[in-house]
Amino acid sequence: MHTHEPLLGLLDGRPLPRAELDARLAALRAGPRASALPAPGTQQDRQLTRWVAQVLLSEELCAAEAAARGLDCATASPVHLDQRAAVELGSIAAAAFEGSAAVRAVYEAVTADVQVTEQPPAADPPRPSGN
Repeated sequence: MHTHEPLLGLLDGRPLPRAELDARLAALRAGPRASALPAPGTQQDRQLTRWVAQVLLSEELCAAEAAARGLDCATASPVHLDQRAAVELGSIAAAAFEGSAAVRAVYEAVTADVQVTEQPPAADPPRPSGN
């Protein structure tokens, strides 16, 4: 009988084993904030598992994109976002950004030409109604 390793998902057809998700969850449960985590098997625990899975998938996607773009992830230094930046990015993106050099490298690459100004964007002109 042929057994298959449980999968987290597929990325461009490449299987992503669930083992990394299980390892991250185990590390959280063994970490300093373990007492704040939901009890195993509860609905909140399933939500935590989904959240960690989304962080991992974001990291894997950015690792693949960084490789495709030829980005040097070794130069992406570790960061810790302040609370406002984390809220602006969203919890999954913020966790992936903090935890993965590839995420930071891709972020830098795709935002390199973006200029943020204090001016609000121009409003679109009103559209004629189609009565």
